[in-house]
Amino acid sequence: MTTKKTVTSHKKKRRTRKSSYRADFEAIVGKEMYGCWIDMLQHLVPGGRTHRLCVLVAGMLQYTWDHCDHDMPGNKVFEALEEATNDPDPGGEALSVIESLFKEAGVKQENE
Repeated sequence: MTTKKTVTSHKKKRRTRKSSYRADFEAIVGKEMYGCWIDMLQHLVPGGRTHRLCVLVAGMLQYTWDHCDHDMPGNKVFEALEEATNDPDPGGEALSVIESLFKEAGVKQENE
């Protein structure tokens, strides 16, 4: 009698949550780029430092803004970034867009 060995990975696969901003991000930067960002956040956030991660997220937002059509009515990401560029103290929707990236990646936000 032969027994088959099953190889299982000890790595825990992280589940991602669908964000309400996902489709809007993908419409601007593409599915592949957005997926890469979520993957990076999943791997970098747990051991990352805030002062290093904020530069990464700022780069993501800058890339998104640079690739906007600037005539995208109804795209919540575009509207939030447009509001943030015109407001010296942005918050609200822009903050929600940033939080959505972390939620999509399934990483926890911790306060120190």
